Amino acid sequence: VFKIFPNPSKGDLTILVEAEEYTEVRVLNILGTEVLRQPLKVGNNALNLGGFPKGIYFACLTNDSNHETAIRKIVVH
Repeated sequence: VFKIFPNPSKGDLTILVEAEEYTEVRVLNILGTEVLRQPLKVGNNALNLGGFPKGIYFACLTNDSNHETAIRKIVVH
């Protein structure tokens, strides 16, 4: 279980991981190109998209077996 906030955002987001099943987040732009990859820990994880163009992104969380387990839309304005 995880939450991403605030969403929409100006680029500074927090991913709150409440379970140990997630190991990293990959952020994709609207074209599906990976723009950021970051490890995750249980608790709050800072995610900074402030240097990226405004638009829609997708946060794809993966678990220990490297499978996509959850995808969330992020809006940067």
